[in-house]
Amino acid sequence: MKKLYKTTIVIWSEYDPATGNVDLDDLARDACDGESYCSRMESVAVENPKDDEDWDGTEFFGTEDEIYCDHCGEPLEDEGNNYSELPFDVSSANKGESGVLCDDCNERLSKQLTVCCVGCGKDVPADEAHLHQGDYWGECCWDERLKSTE
Repeated sequence: MKKLYKTTIVIWSEYDPATGNVDLDDLARDACDGESYCSRMESVAVENPKDDEDWDGTEFFGTEDEIYCDHCGEPLEDEGNNYSELPFDVSSANKGESGVLCDDCNERLSKQLTVCCVGCGKDVPADEAHLHQGDYWGECCWDERLKSTE
């Protein structure tokens, strides 16, 4: 499951939300308009929401088995294979895994993402780089010797 942010808000009001006449959005709007008082708002990043005491198991954000695009954060479909795996991590959405982009982001970013070729030190397009024994090689240096040990 991806990292989420947990926000705790304390709003003091003359209205009783238990009556059903006042909703959360009414309380928040009143606090913004000055008709209620917000004494505290705190947001914390929760790396693993399912381990948090307030997590109720909702699938609103997807299930823990889902894979997410490292750029836009959208869940990826495994069956439809609407994503591309990269040999490097472009963010921490899938902490510790190779980078994964949805097709839209891959198409948009593939021209922008570069890696450094270990052979010559030049930046080369990531989608054209070869990952060989932990190093990135561009087409500029990818020769028969390297191909034979792949």
